[in-house]
Amino acid sequence: MSQLLKNKTLSVVLKIVVALAALIWVFTQINFSEVVKVLTAADFLLLAIAFVLFVLSKAASSFRLNVFFRNHQIDISEKENLKLYWLGMFYNIFLPGGISGDGYKIYLLKKKLQRNLKDLFTAVFIDRLSGVVALASFAGILLAFSLKQDPLFKHSWVLALLVPAGFFAFFRLFFRRYQTIYLPVTLYSFLVQGLQVAAVFFILLSFGISEDQTSYIFVFLISSIVAIIPISIGGAGTRELAFYYGAQYLSLSPEISIAISLTFYLITLITSLAGIVFSFKSPEIVRESL
Repeated sequence: MSQLLKNKTLSVVLKIVVALAALIWVFTQINFSEVVKVLTAADFLLLAIAFVLFVLSKAASSFRLNVFFRNHQIDISEKENLKLYWLGMFYNIFLPGGISGDGYKIYLLKKKLQRNLKDLFTAVFIDRLSGVVALASFAGILLAFSLKQDPLFKHSWVLALLVPAGFFAFFRLFFRRYQTIYLPVTLYSFLVQGLQVAAVFFILLSFGISEDQTSYIFVFLISSIVAIIPISIGGAGTRELAFYYGAQYLSLSPEISIAISLTFYLITLITSLAGIVFSFKSPEIVRESL
């Protein structure tokens, strides 16, 4: 067994251990029967709306990534890019031991279009970073409402202005070629996160939760940032930890918080599973004009 394969195997094993350990610990801290009660009483029509909103957020995310590709003169139709994006989601969730979704996209574009590996990696990295910018901005706004009695956080809404401004400064200092696409990228990022916030709102409605909605959504945003850290399988476990501690800090129901987390993760799994269709027939990437 090569050293590379050993390292990949060890990485996957460690991610599984982290995910399982985190989930087991969280489930021992809560009344899981209450979580089940919340889930089984959910309104499935409202959950269906949440599902559609999440799917739309992923479509918007694929359009955002294509803005970066076109900045590098990589002309892929939105349809083919969407297929590639969905296949990447499938790889990220269901094939953690193999090539990642982002890695696959970079590999395929380099192979088919002979593009510079550094340019492709940079485009995908900045695309991900733009998503974090929108997450942090929304979190700053909701934090001001969730802890409005705390003078330390009552002006946290300014993050909605400072974070995007800092992102633009980052573009100017280190990636000047992306300055021209800053506005569409940022707008797409806010659209993506806005759709996911709306999805969580409908999950809350499906559970019959009418109080502390802002606080629950704030905890969701923080958990989304935590889940990006690649130390578990698809953010499993780490997302639930963030929800649990966030609920503790904001005096929310940990059972409802975990129910939100599990529901959102299930929606992610179902959505990502659709990418298996494109694993049998890879998206056709055609260079129309370069």
